[in-house]
Amino acid sequence: MKKYLIILVLALLALGGCKDATAKVSNANEALITFGNTKITKGEVYEVLNRQDGFSTVLSNVRFTILDKEVETTQEMENSAKEKLEADKETYGEDFESYIKYNGFLTEEDYLNKYLIPNEKTSALTDAYIDGNWENILVSYYPAQVEMIECDEKAKATDAVTRLNGGESMESIANDLSTKSNDLYDGKVHVVSAADSSTLNSYIMDFIKNSAEPGTSQVLENSAGDKFYLVRVVSKDALAFKQSAVESIKKASTLNNEMMAYYYKKYGFRTYDVSLRDYLRSYYPTYLNQ
Repeated sequence: MKKYLIILVLALLALGGCKDATAKVSNANEALITFGNTKITKGEVYEVLNRQDGFSTVLSNVRFTILDKEVETTQEMENSAKEKLEADKETYGEDFESYIKYNGFLTEEDYLNKYLIPNEKTSALTDAYIDGNWENILVSYYPAQVEMIECDEKAKATDAVTRLNGGESMESIANDLSTKSNDLYDGKVHVVSAADSSTLNSYIMDFIKNSAEPGTSQVLENSAGDKFYLVRVVSKDALAFKQSAVESIKKASTLNNEMMAYYYKKYGFRTYDVSLRDYLRSYYPTYLNQ
């Protein structure tokens, strides 16, 4: 089946000189499977693959092309990928072979070269993208060093303010008063960014985003009125903690699409297959440059 996925990808990518075309497979009426009086043709298989896997396969191959152009595979990447391979083998044990085949990889080497190493390269590409667009990234993701506690009673949060104003450390106060429902609420210094918006409520994120300088919030209450927060911004000088900031930003669910849109534009990606273009307009409109 992978052979015909490759045929599909080549067909879709070979339409550069056409306008509003539709990719077709050659010899569409040629039978691939027959049983009794029934036959399944190349054209029928093509249509099924096009609907089920065609577009995702095209996007995967474009991604691999971008990775090859932008990122050199280093020995460090290969070593890291091999370590993850061994970890996966240990995790899945005797089911490892079934696991990789279920995910579309024929062999262990196939899994290493087509999944684990590309993931290492994607991480490196993301680092490069963030570094090259640093000023815009700071505006969009506003990383900061913060200390935070969470209390289940407003009186406790008010007590925390008094103790903090008296010179006690946030960590010491957290040990006494914070519910620590999340590791971020232990009063220690953590680097957070807009990538943490699914974990931290909007009041906390708004305070962090709008704090131009270090400082401590008032008591912040959640919408249910049963959790109370105290947030101290320690630093917004992201260059001073850049690597930690990058690692935080890389967690953002939106970042990969932003990055891929940037590289699709850089390399002038265009498609003249109507179905593929409609698919991109529906799901990845920023990838289109036409």
